[in-house]
Amino acid sequence: MDWATREAPDRIAISQAQIPIPSPADACYLAFYPIAYAGLLAALGARSGGSGLDRVRFALVLATMHYGWGAGFVKGVLRGARDTVDTSRIAAQPSQPSA
Repeated sequence: MDWATREAPDRIAISQAQIPIPSPADACYLAFYPIAYAGLLAALGARSGGSGLDRVRFALVLATMHYGWGAGFVKGVLRGARDTVDTSRIAAQPSQPSA
C-alpha cells in the first residue's frame, strides 16, 4: 500500500503532462540497437584472426547476412505468409500402390 501511495502523485503528473510523440527518448531507444550491433560486430571482428581487412570483411559478411534475414522477416510479418507452405515441416505421404 505504501508503494501505491508514493506512486500516485507521479502517475497523476505523468498522465496530465503533454509528452511529445515521438520524443527524444524514442530516438535513444531506437539508436541503441544499431549501436549495440555495431559494437558486437567490432568485438567479434577484433577476436577473429587475420589482418584488418579480414576483420572488416567478417563484420560486413555478418551484417549482410543479418540484414537479409531481418528484411525477409519484416516482409513476412507485413505481408503475411498467405498460401506459403513450409514443406520441411510436413511428413512425407507414403505413396499409394496403383491398382
